[in-house]
Amino acid sequence: HCTETTAWDKRRLTLFNIQKRNTSPLNRGLFFAPYKGDALMSEAKEEYKYFKIEDFDCQESGENKMNPAFIHKLDHLREVCGFPFIITSGYRSKNHSAEKSKINPGTHNLGIAADIAVSGGQQRMQIVRHAAALNFTGIGVAKGFVHVDTRDTNPVLWSY
Repeated sequence: HCTETTAWDKRRLTLFNIQKRNTSPLNRGLFFAPYKGDALMSEAKEEYKYFKIEDFDCQESGENKMNPAFIHKLDHLREVCGFPFIITSGYRSKNHSAEKSKINPGTHNLGIAADIAVSGGQQRMQIVRHAAALNFTGIGVAKGFVHVDTRDTNPVLWSY
């Protein structure tokens, strides 16, 4: 019997540990922590298929404390929708004009929300339909954008 730990064994162990400790809705749909060599990608620079981390910088301060799991989930939503996403608002610092008056930090300040520009009803509908199917728990619909987030509550849908 071989006692050497293979890369596959490490991935399985990581998967098991992540599933045990990540029960938040924020982590729904995430099944494993990707490896790059022997380091978890979270210890290295995150890589996304459709986004750069800078796409989510606070528009007023330049800060960015986005949750990498949220961006991976948004990457998946973008893949399923099949059209480019323009992020109109990602992370918002606590000093952002839209956050200052809030008693509790909003989902943008928590790094688990994004507003996606839409050009019409078809794009709006696709984002809403697929976001709900992918367990985004907050969906807000406006004329020019759709807000998606992974709040830790029962799912909610609203219009602006």
